[in-house]
Amino acid sequence: MLTNSDKLHIVFIAIADGLAVLINICLILAIIIKTPKPLRAYSVFLLNNAIIDIASAIVSMLGTVRLVEDHEGGSMIYVFLGPCSIISEKLCRASQGLHFNLVFQSTIILLISFGYRLYIL
Repeated sequence: MLTNSDKLHIVFIAIADGLAVLINICLILAIIIKTPKPLRAYSVFLLNNAIIDIASAIVSMLGTVRLVEDHEGGSMIYVFLGPCSIISEKLCRASQGLHFNLVFQSTIILLISFGYRLYIL
């Protein structure tokens, strides 16, 4: 049974991730349509990052999780709230791991793109 705070958490995550998907789709369209020829090499980084962010938002929505501290305060308990909990716990754990991986890849690509801009300028 979901509490009111769980429902609010699910709605907030769904809105945030839905907006992330829409905004990244707009970014992809802008990159494909409006990128000038001299910036094509840099736009590859942006395009790659936008695609990874879309995948990350979808997986985040699928595996919405709530962390609960156990009574002794020694560990955290994952309570899966998203649609993955209807299918299986294994899918929830896989989506959580994939989300962490995609966020890490997105951060690395941003770091590389900043380095590329620094190198070019």
